[in-house]
Amino acid sequence: YFSRAIPNAGQKELWFEEVKNIPDEAVRTCYGHVTDLDNMPRNLPAAIKAGWSIWKRLNPGRIIRTMEPCDSCNSTGILWLRDPKTRQQWVERCGECKNYDRHFGVNTDVRTRTRAAAEAEGLEVWPKKQVNEAWTPSGETVEQMAERIGERVPF
Repeated sequence: YFSRAIPNAGQKELWFEEVKNIPDEAVRTCYGHVTDLDNMPRNLPAAIKAGWSIWKRLNPGRIIRTMEPCDSCNSTGILWLRDPKTRQQWVERCGECKNYDRHFGVNTDVRTRTRAAAEAEGLEVWPKKQVNEAWTPSGETVEQMAERIGERVPF
């Protein structure tokens, strides 16, 4: 379309990995966004994602955000994990519900783990099931963070 060289198979595969979760019904908007540009974008997946953002703004009723109740992650679909020995922190998908998949698609590299498995490995899991036990990703309790409002929060 822009009189550029045809991309090789490896490049197409890399591009596809970036945009594979965009639904078919948004393709026309994405294509229109790319072809309306004056030049071929240097980052084609970013341009396609910009078209996807336009489609979502134009079709808010088509975006489904239903969530099933889940006590393990408070229905977020996400578990924040921390190794108390190394204090390393990371995020994994909740293995007890599908709420994460509804927001971010099923084709993701983010690991899945259940709360029970994480706790059995000695990891700290947030959100806690009871609010008064809440652990935050910074390692402070909610009460400690509340006392420091207005100060820089350590991360």
